[in-house]
Amino acid sequence: MNLSILTSVLAAFFLAHVASALLTKRDITATSSWSSYSLQCYLTAAASILAVETRHAAWISSAVGHGSPWDTAFQTPLSFYPVNSLAASFIVSCPAANSASLPSLTTYPTLAFTDAHARAGTTATLTFPFNSKAAFVAFVSGMGTPVFVPLQSSNRVTIPGGLHGLVFMFVTSDGGNVDDSTMVAGPNVALDSSGNVV
Repeated sequence: MNLSILTSVLAAFFLAHVASALLTKRDITATSSWSSYSLQCYLTAAASILAVETRHAAWISSAVGHGSPWDTAFQTPLSFYPVNSLAASFIVSCPAANSASLPSLTTYPTLAFTDAHARAGTTATLTFPFNSKAAFVAFVSGMGTPVFVPLQSSNRVTIPGGLHGLVFMFVTSDGGNVDDSTMVAGPNVALDSSGNVV
């Protein structure tokens, strides 16, 4: 996974945990140390961090990756669980004190390509733990509508054309919906901003 993707994933992971912590702690009584802070304070800090991470990703994409710094008009929004699933592979250990303060988040089964040279229009093999509900692969980029492709036998999928920017893939049980209730495996970064399999 390249550095641009890593910084984006870790920033999203941090922001997801901050937002989740805010949502679970906002109703705590005035005796809490959280009472001296407002939700707006954390949202402002998170927005500032996100802006800096966007600059980092743009610089890495253009200067290091020799690509376009702006691969799509909007980045792909991911909810807490997919972000947690992506970040989980980077976490080696977490002190017990930190773990206790974080909300419990679901981690989906790992999803990966086995064909490093796959491109749009070619068929690639995916690896993920067996699940009889697996029926579709959703390719998601930016704010556009996900592109659903039927999962073929032996976990093979034909990569659709017309995908731009950083593309995430999910294995789902539903060919029209990507959400926590339909998730089977993933997400994973399928294609980088240059259209290369990650």
